[in-house]
Amino acid sequence: MPMIPAEFFVALDGKRGNKGTIEEPWDLRTASEHPIAVRPGDVIYMRGGTYEIQDRLNLNLRLKGDQDQPVTLRPYGKERVVIDGGIHVLEPWVVLRDLEIRNSIDRRITTIAGPFPADIPQPTGINVFAPNVKVINNIVHDAANGLSSWVSAPDGEFYGNIAYYNGWIGPDRPHGHGVYMQNKDGAKILADNVIFNNFEYGMQIYGSSDTFLNGFQLGGNVVFNNGSLGGAWSRNILLGGTTVVAKPVLVDNFTYFPLTGNHGGDNNIGYYPNGSGCTGLQMKGNIFASGGIALTMHNCEVDVISSNKFIGQTRGFDVSRYSGANSFTMAQPTGTAVYVRPNKYERGRGHVIVYNWDRAEAIEADLSTLGLTPEDTIEIRDVQNVTGQPVFVGDYKGERIRVPMTSIEVSKPVGEVKYPPTHSDREFGVFLVRVVGTKAPPEANFTAQTEAESGSLSDTTFVQSREDASGGVSISFAPDGSSWGAYLFEIPKEGDYAVWIRGRQASGSSSEISLRVNSADPVTSVFPAEGGSGWIWSFINQRSENSDAQPVQRIVHLTAGSHWLTLSSADAGLELDALLITSDLKLIPTGPLGQPATEAVPEVLDDVEL
Repeated sequence: MPMIPAEFFVALDGKRGNKGTIEEPWDLRTASEHPIAVRPGDVIYMRGGTYEIQDRLNLNLRLKGDQDQPVTLRPYGKERVVIDGGIHVLEPWVVLRDLEIRNSIDRRITTIAGPFPADIPQPTGINVFAPNVKVINNIVHDAANGLSSWVSAPDGEFYGNIAYYNGWIGPDRPHGHGVYMQNKDGAKILADNVIFNNFEYGMQIYGSSDTFLNGFQLGGNVVFNNGSLGGAWSRNILLGGTTVVAKPVLVDNFTYFPLTGNHGGDNNIGYYPNGSGCTGLQMKGNIFASGGIALTMHNCEVDVISSNKFIGQTRGFDVSRYSGANSFTMAQPTGTAVYVRPNKYERGRGHVIVYNWDRAEAIEADLSTLGLTPEDTIEIRDVQNVTGQPVFVGDYKGERIRVPMTSIEVSKPVGEVKYPPTHSDREFGVFLVRVVGTKAPPEANFTAQTEAESGSLSDTTFVQSREDASGGVSISFAPDGSSWGAYLFEIPKEGDYAVWIRGRQASGSSSEISLRVNSADPVTSVFPAEGGSGWIWSFINQRSENSDAQPVQRIVHLTAGSHWLTLSSADAGLELDALLITSDLKLIPTGPLGQPATEAVPEVLDDVEL
């Protein structure tokens, strides 16, 4: 049989000795220790609730995938999962997504100087020590640092995450960043993250002379007002140290500090004034806006600097050298600019970034690039109050959505902070758009068909030419039962589905055929005998002890997403031509292309879920 991804479950009341099914879920620690049942490509779903890690410290995640077959840890459906503590990712090929990571330890001020005070035990939210890890669409807040990844973790991707309120204040200075990373080999991608209101820096990509800062690619990130919880504007992006930054790429990032006042907020590439600089810099389409220094660049060898907007002062480079391909201004801009960034991992999700220089009370956002349909109900959340009430909930009608810019509510930080967060002025805002429900039209049935020979076939499955078959080819199975064909279908919405098989049995007797859905136990269906008279469509049915009884169609309940259907048989003479799955339980396929007919199928006497 093919290695079809399996699904396992974790719940607050799960137990170590359970099977990891939805009925018998594991506890989180058991799942994190890589049970022998979990293979590359499998998914572990977490049921909703708050999972408190012991002492609110680190969960050591030892799940391990394989090349292009990661093990995924994510919530089940739209259930909210909160992890109170931190996560250490210790093995490669892992995906973490859609989780909320925070720390309820409420101490945020210490009298102990330095980066590791004993009375500030909060760990980093997500700390990656292994290669080929993806961290997608998580919310990370009130930890020591938000997201970290080190030289032992090349080729990682951090996408769509929201990180805020990370860090603490010591007697020497504020500590803690939204992002703190280093890298030696391969690429490290940070894309479409929102990083704001951290105690010290937004993104600290920094290292001393004995480490590496190579291959960082920053695209579509929104980084604003960092340092605010430490008492003063600091740096949104720091990319540099006492080691050279090699081949950094910054494309279409958005930064902001208030334009009023000559404050200390800036962005720094090359680590001005005493850093080692950078080589091979590519910087395109970014917006650097600050009443302090919009961008400081130090000792950098440049490949490309073009299509950037610099609003505020610049330092460390000759503006005239780049003025033709970029925009530089120290004057207060006018107008309104609205940017919509679709999320590549979730349909209908995206960030809306607004530079509202005219300080309008509301703006209109065109969400047509997010892949929304008129059946979708969406919510829009102000990221500065992302766990609070949405600023908009309603059906998407294809029109621009009016979004208020007058919000002042912010998420409440954990513990006592010396400088409580305040909302940005209405001249700047960031919003998260998500689909919260989809209504299916009454007529909206889903039907998909595939040729039998197009699936993933075992080595013992026979493929033969048949002029009267759909596509001119059919398959048959070895009589020892070793053959199978596996077919991947993308199901658009959860519901009941019927499975049909187009085949023929030349032996004159009926055949047994086995259907397995994903990794569930197989079910046995009877394919009727037609004496070789031609191809017929037969639905997957429930085997009856009474051979004279009318076959009863078996209904399969599937969630939205990818599903494998695997067919096998040990009966000689059975040939298969095509496979069809449909949510239209009244459909009868006809002909090689499976067109719907008007006849009704036999009455379904007993729906059975696999």
